[in-house]
Amino acid sequence: MEIVKRELIRHTLILSEVTETVYSNPAHIKGITAYKDKRRLWELTQRVRAKHQLLRRKDLQFLQRLINKYSR
Repeated sequence: MEIVKRELIRHTLILSEVTETVYSNPAHIKGITAYKDKRRLWELTQRVRAKHQLLRRKDLQFLQRLINKYSR
């Protein structure tokens, strides 16, 4: 159980860093893809914070894609 709590904290920190990166880039305002990216990011945040579920590999790959897309 201790490992799960530690991983939840780590995933929360990852999500907050990705959210900060996305919202600091002015490209997050324009387009449907930016809307879908932010919506999925919000859904992942709700899953980790409210439901206390860990992220899957697919979710972590999505977050990495967001970092690559919005950190330019």
